[in-house]
Amino acid sequence: MYAGGLLTRFGRFVKFLDMYNPTQQKTSQCMDDINLVEEMYELLEEHQAQVPPEHSQQHMLTSTVFNRFKESLSIGQATINKLKPGYVKVLEASISAASKTFESLNTLLQADAISCSPSYDFCEIGSNCEIRVVTV
Repeated sequence: MYAGGLLTRFGRFVKFLDMYNPTQQKTSQCMDDINLVEEMYELLEEHQAQVPPEHSQQHMLTSTVFNRFKESLSIGQATINKLKPGYVKVLEASISAASKTFESLNTLLQADAISCSPSYDFCEIGSNCEIRVVTV
């Protein structure tokens, strides 16, 4: 059950990365544009320029939404930074276990401990990647 739960969480993490990475890449240009607009509004305020109220309201709304969006991206990156090392360790352990399983299977095959004979020998791979030869 634990391994299944871990794989489910890992699957959700991968889906999150599949969504987050392209979003992060696409927003770079948008962020540059919005930052430029922010700089222009700062200059307008510095020089006490008259800005129509509807433009000021739209700017405030855009700034609020943009700041929330940047905050969401930061939270997303923090989540990735927090979870990634754990999943890397899990993947490394899984690769190591699978490698040992295949080495054991290869040893059994070379020793003719399992074959495609009419006795229907087959291997079962247990939950801890152990190999059992079963003859039916």
